Amino acid sequence: PQVGAAEVQPETVASPDIPPVPGAEATSGRKAVPAAYADRIGPRRTAAAAARGGTEETERAVQAALEWLVRNQSSDGRWNAARHGAGSGSAATGQHAATVGARSDHGVTGLALLAFLGAGTTHRDGPHAVAVAKGIGMLAQRQRADGSLAGDAEFFAALYCHGMASIAVAECYALTGDEALRPVLERAVAYTLAMQHSHTGGWRYAAGDRGDTSQLGWQVMLLASARHAGLTGFEAAEAGARSFLQSVASGTAGGLAAYRPGERPSVAMTAESLFCRLLLG
Repeated sequence: PQVGAAEVQPETVASPDIPPVPGAEATSGRKAVPAAYADRIGPRRTAAAAARGGTEETERAVQAALEWLVRNQSSDGRWNAARHGAGSGSAATGQHAATVGARSDHGVTGLALLAFLGAGTTHRDGPHAVAVAKGIGMLAQRQRADGSLAGDAEFFAALYCHGMASIAVAECYALTGDEALRPVLERAVAYTLAMQHSHTGGWRYAAGDRGDTSQLGWQVMLLASARHAGLTGFEAAEAGARSFLQSVASGTAGGLAAYRPGERPSVAMTAESLFCRLLLG
């Protein structure tokens, strides 16, 4: 089945307007798209959408949402979190200050890029290739020497933002094979590995933190995306993540999960734990 949504003429971009790595040249051509992402590309995308419940209306909604993102992208390639209300809410009881998130531009940019990548547009081709090129280029150019892609995010938001931005880089590299992105991804994964607790297998806010399930999910997703992109060598980190999930598990079948060991399970953490277990095999 085909979804008869109007076709948008793609832009073709040989290399990003903002190079992913200053001074590096992107290689030409496209490698084979990993099976996990194959349904995003070309005719397979419309067929897959229709087979799974997509309609002309849902496809128009996706395109309208992507066009909104293009209109709201900053000139330097980022999506500005504070401009759209980040950090202006009210803090829940016992949680961090409501101002946390106001400088989460790298995380929000990663999420915006994942929307384009999920619709099959990369920095090389697709209806919004220029927007993706600017966004990926901004993240890569502002990567810290230690590999972090958190940008200027506050302490409590930084590792979340790093995970979101890194997943976007991983998917972009997997879809295009642009070798200029590989060292950016390798440094990002190395930073995530360095932030994992050596004994509990968890991640939280800083190196040495014992971990929480909420933070763990983003780093597990990054490792899964990096695998799709062809990176290897983090089997020990994945084993540590499995160990942490066991430490927060409860229930008669061990399927419930808490935010941290010894705490009561919650719906959100149980859902996240289940998804992580699927990613970890």
